[in-house]
Amino acid sequence: MKFNKFLQSLSLLLCLSASEQSFAKWFEASGTADASAQDIKIARQEAISDALRSIALESGANVNFSQSLIDGRISTETFSVTSSSAIKKVTVLEEQKVGEIITVKVRAYVDENFNKCNYAKVKKSILPIMFRYLDNEAFQSSAGLESINKEITLNFLNKLSDSNALRVAKASNANYDISSALSSVSEEEQRSLNTLAKGSNSQYILLGTINSVSLSEIGSNKLTRYLYKPTRNIDFSISLYDSQTGAIIFNKDYKAVTDWDFERGENIDIRSTRFTNSNYAQRLKQLVGYAVEDVSTALQCIAPTSRIIKVEGDDVIINIGKNSGVAIGQEYNVSHISSIRDREGNLHSNIEGMSKVYVVSEVYPNAAKLRPKNINDGVINIQLDDIVVLK
Repeated sequence: MKFNKFLQSLSLLLCLSASEQSFAKWFEASGTADASAQDIKIARQEAISDALRSIALESGANVNFSQSLIDGRISTETFSVTSSSAIKKVTVLEEQKVGEIITVKVRAYVDENFNKCNYAKVKKSILPIMFRYLDNEAFQSSAGLESINKEITLNFLNKLSDSNALRVAKASNANYDISSALSSVSEEEQRSLNTLAKGSNSQYILLGTINSVSLSEIGSNKLTRYLYKPTRNIDFSISLYDSQTGAIIFNKDYKAVTDWDFERGENIDIRSTRFTNSNYAQRLKQLVGYAVEDVSTALQCIAPTSRIIKVEGDDVIINIGKNSGVAIGQEYNVSHISSIRDREGNLHSNIEGMSKVYVVSEVYPNAAKLRPKNINDGVINIQLDDIVVLK
């Protein structure tokens, strides 16, 4: 009898272990922080938080944690996790301080499916547009940092590609005239968004603006300049648009001031190791990481929307597929969409009639075929560009 109970217990343990292995795995990431203007303990916490942000982005899980420090030193035994966190264990693998920059390497065991919404199963398609300068003054502030807009765009692309919630198109250098208002875009702007989106098979458009990368003034006194190290601003904003509705999903500014390790007036090679290892470049990279995480979080639990690109009898073909996480058996609501104009002449999208449920029957890399769940209950007069939303 005891032996049978032992076998039952062992079987249960193995099942639990197998279940844990199916939904959780180890992730590693490095984080940095500038200790020049803050306490060393706070800087370490910021570096660890930076690393865990990267892990959250890669895993797609909501990572929260609590930690404590003993005498200002990181101890791998002092980390604790809350019951509402996807993280199961945290280990600090490495820590080093070079100049005023602290770098830590963290290893975390994460339940990737913990607290993940159903809509996160399908990746959101996003088109980044090359960062542009806010105005001529912002452009002039980049003196010595030529093509910094391209470098920031590249950093965004690299970090966006790490997100488990996004499918990222190649960055576009298209000209556009779209405001960053916090409501919705104009009719002309809507057409620009639709053109950009269809050309890249994306739904969301990410616009970046450099507001300033200017050197901070420290006065004209020679003694002041000798005593105080120069600093430089980082100030950019991002706006995220839904090309199908014209709505602004996300809009935020990111700012910092950090040490400038170069001579005033020096022309910097932004691809050189000297620059990429500098305080300024590391801080810029960190802010880009925060912005990308904000974008990924904002989109993760929004219902995935796609367009009908072909009609085959009662079946329809949509413009997302296996590469976006579409799977056979998923159910989508299909609705006919048209445009109406209000008395002020503004154009609005209008969904006509009741939406009908369609089921994915075939999946291709970048497309999928759907058929009505009830063969006698399909959408009447379905058209190209009608909207399909994950149920």
